[in-house]
Formats: sequence, structure tokens, C-alpha cells
Amino acid sequence: MPARQSGLAVVGSYMYPHEADVAKVLLESREVPAWVLDDLQVRTRWYLSNALGGVEVAVHPDD
Repeated sequence: MPARQSGLAVVGSYMYPHEADVAKVLLESREVPAWVLDDLQVRTRWYLSNALGGVEVAVHPDD
């Protein structure tokens, strides 16, 4: 079972924000709404990416 944050299921964790953006676009191209989480934290404190768990991509649990 994937981790959950704010009622969403986290389906991927990435070290760099642009990788998460690509994953989000791929999901949305298949009509699955997706959200990028924690990207602002990693963009402003890039050196803490691993400690923060990276940038996560989440979807609704039913998707």
C-alpha cells in the first residue's frame, strides 16, 4: 500500500522537481489527476532533498 498524505496516495518520489513534473504530466496525459508535493521545499533547499524524502507525486487513492 503506498504512503498517504492529505488523503492522497503517493505513487512516486523523485530527487529533482523536474522529474516529478514529468511524472505528473505523464499521469495527466492518461487522464489521472496528479499532484506534486514538497516541490517548493526541495527547490529552495535542494541540498536537503534526500532528507525531506524528495519531491513526491500523488494521486487520488481510487486512481
